[in-house]
Amino acid sequence: MGDMNHGDCPYDDCKGTLCMAVPERTPAYVLTECDTCKRKVWYRLSCLDPEAWTQADFEAKHEIDNEAHTIKKRESPIVKAEP
Repeated sequence: MGDMNHGDCPYDDCKGTLCMAVPERTPAYVLTECDTCKRKVWYRLSCLDPEAWTQADFEAKHEIDNEAHTIKKRESPIVKAEP
């Protein structure tokens, strides 16, 4: 581990920041608490595309399987363009 992810708390009313080491295997997802506002925050630790979500936003966009220890993006509905 050598790279670090630096980011902001995803809650609009919080000015908190995050600094976490990036593991060797990425992306890695972490559920943690913001040191500033004390709310739950999901982070994707990655050298290329780190991201942060509120807990509600993350759960709306991802399927979490705690037993299998997996996280998958939810399928986006297919929207057909009108002619």
